[in-house]
Amino acid sequence: MRDGRRLAPPEPLDTVRARVAEGLGRLPTPLLGLETAPAFPVVPSAALRTLADEVDRRIAEGRQ
Repeated sequence: MRDGRRLAPPEPLDTVRARVAEGLGRLPTPLLGLETAPAFPVVPSAALRTLADEVDRRIAEGRQ
């Protein structure tokens, strides 16, 4: 999209359905359920942690 307008026509619905089915097929079985899915481990990178610390510092300085 550019300036709120499509750059290409929409994909046919069958194409979208096939892509979604393929993506779902790659997920481990426990992640397919809606109720009892296990927690997915997320570990922030060092760069993200550094950025978050910098943002926290700037916010703290702005409140003083």
